Amino acid sequence: MTSFSQIIKAAGFCWFLLVTASASAGGFSVAPVRVFLKDVPQVVMTVGNASESEIYIQTELMAWTQHDEKDVYTTSREVLVSPPMFKIPAGGEQTVRVRLMGETAVSQERTFRLFLQEVPQVKADQAEVSTTLKVGVPIFIQPTKADSANYEWQAIRSAEGITLKVKNTTNSHIQITGLKLSDSGGKLIKEENVFAYVLADRSFHWDIKLEQPWRGDKFLLQATSDRGDIKTTVELSTPITVAP
Repeated sequence: MTSFSQIIKAAGFCWFLLVTASASAGGFSVAPVRVFLKDVPQVVMTVGNASESEIYIQTELMAWTQHDEKDVYTTSREVLVSPPMFKIPAGGEQTVRVRLMGETAVSQERTFRLFLQEVPQVKADQAEVSTTLKVGVPIFIQPTKADSANYEWQAIRSAEGITLKVKNTTNSHIQITGLKLSDSGGKLIKEENVFAYVLADRSFHWDIKLEQPWRGDKFLLQATSDRGDIKTTVELSTPITVAP
């Protein structure tokens, strides 16, 4: 019989796929998909096993920052996760408690991710290494007083379209899930589904490819986000004329 310690050791040899936009991965589900800690220092999560066999889960809590528009993760002990590893029978559930160890009163949002990894069960006659999925649940320690929505947008014409950049000047994150660009007359220039977290005081950009040439020097931007819909006019920096 395979021991739990053998299963945990085997995890180091597995290929991990990070899932950030879904509440489920493989045979297990997680709820809620985002955790907010402000007025209460603890949140209870539920991990469910929809498969027909028991599964083993290990957790890892990481501090989450961004640098040069890339996510950066470092080990942290500021948030306690209990239990850190567990098994769930087929069709069963496991309660996981997430608790902030420090002060909840912060002036700028602090961000973490809780990674939940399904660990493959090792079998003596197994010739190949199994692949498993890894779910990353964002954890936000919200500021005592959140800034009003205020974002700086810049646009530069590129060879294939427009490079659109946003700087989050607030003390909380924003999650942007959609971009719609229209000209001054309301004609659609481009609409895209996107998925990007921009943490407090961080920036992000999108390279938007245009199928048809557009010669305008400003456009109406509508962005869909977890802080509400954003509508603003964006002027292109050093606009140039692109021949059809």
